[in-house]
Amino acid sequence: MAVARGRQLLFAALYVVFLLVLVEGVSRILFGVQRLSDRISVQDDYGWRRTWVKRHKAAGEQIYFAFDTFDLTKGWRSRVNIRNMKVFNNKVLNTNSAGFRGSREFPLQKDSGKTRIMLVGDSFTFGETVSDDESFAGLLQRNFPNAEILNLGVHGYGHDQMLIHLREQGFAYHPDIVILGYIPNDQSRNLLNFRDYAKPRFELEGDSLHLTGSPVPAPEQMMRWDWARPRTIDFLSTIRHMVIGPAGRRARGERISDAILSEMSLEVEKAGAVPVFAYLPTLKELAGKGPLNDDERWFNDFCKRHAKVHCLSARPLFDQRVAEGATFKQKGHWDEAGNVVVAEAIGRFLVDSLHVQP
Repeated sequence: MAVARGRQLLFAALYVVFLLVLVEGVSRILFGVQRLSDRISVQDDYGWRRTWVKRHKAAGEQIYFAFDTFDLTKGWRSRVNIRNMKVFNNKVLNTNSAGFRGSREFPLQKDSGKTRIMLVGDSFTFGETVSDDESFAGLLQRNFPNAEILNLGVHGYGHDQMLIHLREQGFAYHPDIVILGYIPNDQSRNLLNFRDYAKPRFELEGDSLHLTGSPVPAPEQMMRWDWARPRTIDFLSTIRHMVIGPAGRRARGERISDAILSEMSLEVEKAGAVPVFAYLPTLKELAGKGPLNDDERWFNDFCKRHAKVHCLSARPLFDQRVAEGATFKQKGHWDEAGNVVVAEAIGRFLVDSLHVQP
């Protein structure tokens, strides 16, 4: 009886192993054949990771852009001391010794006679597709010569990386005003451990934020054992991503984004600065069509619940310009014309609401 029972258990164990090997083999085929992989890939951690691995194998690329470098706590950041690099179809990019966009250096101790304004955000704040002086940060500096504009924007960042960036570098510069350039896509990035490269992520434990994925593994460490990583996990993650669906992912993104942005506003206040969140429209919003979307409604609701956060939206000014006959690029990032409108919207707010003098 015991022998028969043992054989049954052995058969069951072998059958489970067979199924696992079968699923792993099928998963490797699905993700190994480009045409099949393209059809089932989703923008989850593993989908972004597979894309990065392919780029790394093909070109040795560590991070998405040549002006970026690996960062142990944020995944990636802008390289320091870049001088007149040609990017974005012959645009010009500089960074200072801290890695901030632009060549201007800023001492940690601010000039008491100037208002120090710090910008945090993703590629729209960084100024992707435009030169330093064509970004809305550069335009603000031109419009407010008596202020110091520090651009801490980094392409691909979620709110999690922005908060870490402020903690590690931003607050050391004693800003008077911190402006978050809010782009709706940043919410989904707060759910990821991998995007342009591996990144940290906050999780909610009760009402508290808990940082995971830090320190970030180096690219060579990431590649060393990638061949042995079970593709079954990728397959299960893809299924989970599809089952949760857009509504479920939105709900999760809103919860964690609310917690991160709430923490950011509190820390900005504790640092003695004024928190300002600026809603920056993209894509179809730039055509001046339709009512507020779900993203802007969420943003407005957040602002109502956080009275100490100063909020503005650049969308009304875009709508006004469209009504006057202007047209704006609706794919990818703004060109200089879009940055001009954003700089004007933020500039008006600084003068009218915070009484910053040009």
